[in-house]
Amino acid sequence: MPSRGDRSRVERVLRGTALAALLWLTVEAFATRAAGGSVELTAPLGEAILARWTTTAATDTLGVRLGAPPAPLVRDWLVALRRAGTGVHWADGGIAPLAVEAERAPDPAGTVLLRVSGPAGASVRLADDLGTTDSLALGSLGASLRLAAVAGVVRVALGSNAAGTVATTRPAPIAPQRHLVVLGAAGWESKFVVAALEERGWQVDARLVVAPGLAVTQGTPFPLDTMRIAAVIALDSTASPFAPAIVRFVRSGGGLLLGPGAAESTALRRIAPGRGEVVLRPNFTSGGTVSRERLGMRDLAPLAPGALPLELRGSHVAVAVQREGAGRVGQVGYLESWRWRMEGGPAGLAGHRDWWAAVVASVAYGGEAAAGGADDPAPRAALFTALGAPSQPTSH
Repeated sequence: MPSRGDRSRVERVLRGTALAALLWLTVEAFATRAAGGSVELTAPLGEAILARWTTTAATDTLGVRLGAPPAPLVRDWLVALRRAGTGVHWADGGIAPLAVEAERAPDPAGTVLLRVSGPAGASVRLADDLGTTDSLALGSLGASLRLAAVAGVVRVALGSNAAGTVATTRPAPIAPQRHLVVLGAAGWESKFVVAALEERGWQVDARLVVAPGLAVTQGTPFPLDTMRIAAVIALDSTASPFAPAIVRFVRSGGGLLLGPGAAESTALRRIAPGRGEVVLRPNFTSGGTVSRERLGMRDLAPLAPGALPLELRGSHVAVAVQREGAGRVGQVGYLESWRWRMEGGPAGLAGHRDWWAAVVASVAYGGEAAAGGADDPAPRAALFTALGAPSQPTSH
């Protein structure tokens, strides 16, 4: 039988042979991969093409020419290949820039504000999980519109080409319903502002002053807390005694909407967007129905630094808004808006209600509900972020 020394020599020979074989296989693999050079893939670039290339190709560089943004999974796949050592470069075959944002308004009706940015003059198609909803042309600043309801994911497609750029986003879920607080003098304006907001679906708490030292309340207007209250609507100077509490509420994230005569206290004047005092007379002399354009108003211009106009009437600012701490402050210049509701004909009631709901939603606190996953709101920008600038950039 073989001796122990013979067995050791055989084991060393076998071990050396195995190591040599492994070294040869490693060198052969690298040599084959280096010999493969570069492979160019063109759109449409799908998961099946990448899977086949990843498992069978022997190249060390992958180049792709893209005329439309790849799906997020494909984009992530390219990033993974690069991180695994493959040289990945891409050429821009004319990908159009497109971006979409869907903001759920703090509104019981579930309104969604959609903002779209893309090439000026381009046509885009809007759709959700139930199908196509609308189409529109983009201006120099893009486009925005309000959607009464959205089912699932919002898709914005550029042009009629199915292989073109598509941006997707999902509005945040509807947040738990908070209340509004209306502060004002008992009268037509307070009565019909409360009615309009309740018709919209808001729960309204109110404090209405009947006479000096005498007020009637509805619900629980105080204390002001963003856990329960979305916004305060201060219609007139009767809100002045509560100015310190209102300011604290706004700076902690709450919303505030000031009527034309509400900013009489120093504390509220400091956070009001408008600084103007010019009052424009109402235009009721010609008869006919009353519209918002015919109401009297206080021109809010000049505005405070950082304030933005939300609505203009000619050269005059009718509605303005600004940030204050973590919250928002809006201001309305229109006087006696109840006339629009009462004397505005068949469309007056709905117009008054919808307008007040939209203005309140622009400042109301909506909570921290986040949008869903799997969004791709700016696909071209995401491609630049993931893979860097293209090797052959196309100007836009």
